[in-house]
Amino acid sequence: MFNFNKGEEKRERETGKSENAKCRGVFRILSNILLAVTPIIVFEIVQMITVLSVRYKMSQLRTARQIVTRLFSMEVKYQLYNLVIYYALFAVMILIFRKAKVAAVVYTVALVTAALVNYYVIMFRGQPFMLLDIVGMGTAAEVVGEYQFRMPKLLALTMVAVLCFLVIQLIFQRFELGDKSARNRIMRWGVLGFVAIALWQSYPKIQKMENVLLWSVNSDHINKGYMYTLLRELRYFTVEKPEGYSADAVDAIAEKYTEDTEDTETVQADKDTVQATNIIMIMNESLVDFEDVGDLKANKEILPYIRSMNKNVKHGQMHVPTFGGGTARSEYEALTGNSI
Repeated sequence: MFNFNKGEEKRERETGKSENAKCRGVFRILSNILLAVTPIIVFEIVQMITVLSVRYKMSQLRTARQIVTRLFSMEVKYQLYNLVIYYALFAVMILIFRKAKVAAVVYTVALVTAALVNYYVIMFRGQPFMLLDIVGMGTAAEVVGEYQFRMPKLLALTMVAVLCFLVIQLIFQRFELGDKSARNRIMRWGVLGFVAIALWQSYPKIQKMENVLLWSVNSDHINKGYMYTLLRELRYFTVEKPEGYSADAVDAIAEKYTEDTEDTETVQADKDTVQATNIIMIMNESLVDFEDVGDLKANKEILPYIRSMNKNVKHGQMHVPTFGGGTARSEYEALTGNSI
């Protein structure tokens, strides 16, 4: 069913000409090589752009050195994890498009585009692209016109290399997954359906994979691979229900504190009546209390006003999920009590 030369034989019948046997053999070898190394090359290109996204403020020469160092410093196990993902995605593309050259072009453009999106998101907001950002694509589309897209030399050279790679695919890639027939199409889509079911069944395992370093996602992109990190981010699309959680359990906890408020103006006549109270919360992210960090000795108190606020005020420290940006995440956690 899966005849490598099916496409060539069809062209030969249509034109009435046959290629030289030796030339066909060379094309077959080149096509097989391309088929085998395409995921590896795309993996390296994506990681190259990922390193550039973090090092774009450095000099060009220094950035080039960082790229070479980072590409070869990733642990072997993480290289293997990423390659499994890249080869699996390439196989899916071939199943969808049948022709390897079309699959390779779509596959390369899609993954390089994903890496470029991460690059420019980091440039614009200082934080990497995450899968959860997909839900905010509408807002991003509204403001994207206000930014200037600049392409440094190393990124431009990388894009030239991508274009050359695509041209090579279009010229030398001849592999086709069977002929163009209804039977072939049914079999390919049947396999894709089986793959989709297998992925759905494996989602619980993805949730148990190692956590993403949310404090510095960029470091995970570089040290553990961009695609492997994206895969692990799938776990954050669902919130695991805590053990023993229920509406009745929440009401039982609330009952403990209702008794303590019976002598105040906020007495609950029943569960449906609550008197609203204004609460002013100041979340000062830029504040640093050096006296609280270490054993600091000074000839006068550093934050006297804050330490003097004891009447009708509660203050303390918060553990936040981000630094150097991402204020909305801290605000969300403070207002809802949910962890990101």
